[in-house]
Amino acid sequence: MKKLIIILLLFSTNLYGQNDSIKKAILNQAETKSVIISKGRTLLLDKFVKGDYESVKKIIKYLDDETKESGYTAFYPAERWLLLYWTENYNEIIKDASNFDKDSFLADFQSKIKPAYDLLPSAVVNKTANSTGILETYIKNSKLNQMDKDFLTMHLNSLLVGVKGYKNDQNIINDMTDVFLQKYPKSKYENFVRAIIRDKMIPSDWALAYEFFSGYGKFTDDLDKHFSKNIPIGIAFDVSYKKWNLYLRDYIGFSKTRYDIPYKSTTWGKGKQANIFIPEISLGYTVLDNKLVKMSPFAGFSGLGISSVKNDIEKNSKLEDVERWTTTYVLGLNFDFKIKNVKSRYNNGYLYIRLRYSYALPNFDKKYNNYGGNVHFITIGIGQLGRFMKRD
Repeated sequence: MKKLIIILLLFSTNLYGQNDSIKKAILNQAETKSVIISKGRTLLLDKFVKGDYESVKKIIKYLDDETKESGYTAFYPAERWLLLYWTENYNEIIKDASNFDKDSFLADFQSKIKPAYDLLPSAVVNKTANSTGILETYIKNSKLNQMDKDFLTMHLNSLLVGVKGYKNDQNIINDMTDVFLQKYPKSKYENFVRAIIRDKMIPSDWALAYEFFSGYGKFTDDLDKHFSKNIPIGIAFDVSYKKWNLYLRDYIGFSKTRYDIPYKSTTWGKGKQANIFIPEISLGYTVLDNKLVKMSPFAGFSGLGISSVKNDIEKNSKLEDVERWTTTYVLGLNFDFKIKNVKSRYNNGYLYIRLRYSYALPNFDKKYNNYGGNVHFITIGIGQLGRFMKRD
């Protein structure tokens, strides 16, 4: 028992010694990057509130040097730029914005350990929003060239969009970028202006659409003698690039036989239901597109199948033999009547009613006797087009 007590005492003494050494190590440890950044930002906040911008400038440089190649960052981009405006350190802003690459900029920032939350950003933003005119005067009186001055004035204002009480909104900033890009085409600031300052979306070249339709279909010649008019239901998808339109359509028509049609194994009786299948792929070109209507002639390729219905085949399995398939050429004209705009930041589209005329030229007569003829289709559908938006 004494032996066990001695072992426990020795173990507890050793454990206490280890904890004591860890405590000393923690207390004696040099301040970490995170602590240095936090204290530096606190000091910078005090100096900034007091208006000691010379000290602010020195603290910024110290923190930049301290975090260089360390995996840390002492500032968020917007607050750093605003602080640089207050210290009139325009060259650093110009350096950041010249020949800007958004992807590498974001990748570099996202890889860094960010500063902890504090009151510095709100203090800088609020003071700047109430003193924009003063900072614009500083820029105007600087020794920079006019392009740099115009850029800095525009950039400064863009950093304050959305701040409560600030006079300018994003539309005004976009107008400023329009003027700048026109006045200084292909400048060193163009990438930065388009990626960071300008927030203007324009329609891209690509669009997608869908449609649900019904209508009327009529055969000619021998096919018209065999089958009555058909009423379809269908769905369509469009893929558009600029004025070119790719149409993908599934047409299912419901018809009836006009009289008894004899086949080798059976007879397809008069008045029986017939299904018409037309899977289509066609290419169209927009020749008219305004606020009210879009008109696109098209031509393409499809299949055309005529078969008995499932219920009749279940009663007479030989009716499976009446099914006929062939390739079909198709051409026609689309009229899309625009009924309502559907717009958002990432979509510029509309609801439409589509009136479509198609003329199909099937090749039944090359494989089957007494199956010659073509098909007229008129369909009416409702759909929606969405054109992707891209940043201008």
